[in-house]
Amino acid sequence: MFEYLIFSVHYYVLFIVFFLHKLRMGSFSSAPKIPNKDVQDEDIDLPDNISKQELLSFCDRELDSEDKLVERRFSTVNKNQDSVDEEPNDYKIRILQWNVLSQALGQNNDNFVCCPDEALDWRRRRYQMLQEIIAHNPDVICLQEVDHFEFLKKTLLTQGYSGTFFPKPDSPCVYIQGNNGPDGCAIFYKTDKYDIIGLETKILEVWRVTSNQVIKIPYIPLFYTLLDLPR
Repeated sequence: MFEYLIFSVHYYVLFIVFFLHKLRMGSFSSAPKIPNKDVQDEDIDLPDNISKQELLSFCDRELDSEDKLVERRFSTVNKNQDSVDEEPNDYKIRILQWNVLSQALGQNNDNFVCCPDEALDWRRRRYQMLQEIIAHNPDVICLQEVDHFEFLKKTLLTQGYSGTFFPKPDSPCVYIQGNNGPDGCAIFYKTDKYDIIGLETKILEVWRVTSNQVIKIPYIPLFYTLLDLPR
């Protein structure tokens, strides 16, 4: 009886490990993959030299008059904290980090039952997302759950950004009908300030089990112009 219990527990543990592995990989599904390419934003056509204000006005025209940017209140870092360099330094870097929520998952699987359908419509949401990013004028943009990278790449290029994308190894998006390809993380940076000299991508592990979470680590040195040189 005791040996039987050990045998049963052993296989129960193996099943749990297998279940967690499949769950984290996002593939615990009998549905077949539906491989699609990122092509749902090919209708966007913008001039290369469009200004920030012109781009914001373009987004306004594509949205309803009620779709105004949310006024956000930001917390200021206490300069007395140990993490803040007390030495005077004129250089500042502005970083925006945002989980933009995968469109395929948000509209089909995430059960946003209290959210109006029109707020989940990609034709509307993409311009609101772009407005939010551009309005804050970040130097570096770090985004998660991106499944419309080509839209961001095309529109942010007009504002002097370059970007790179790393998809999840087994994105749950590709099991959804009408998906726009896998979701993953994306990083954009202003090319007049920075350049990437190295790039590292990793698939994270949880309890030594390969997860479905990815990270992208860019190595970005600072380019000083003559006006930026410390005096």
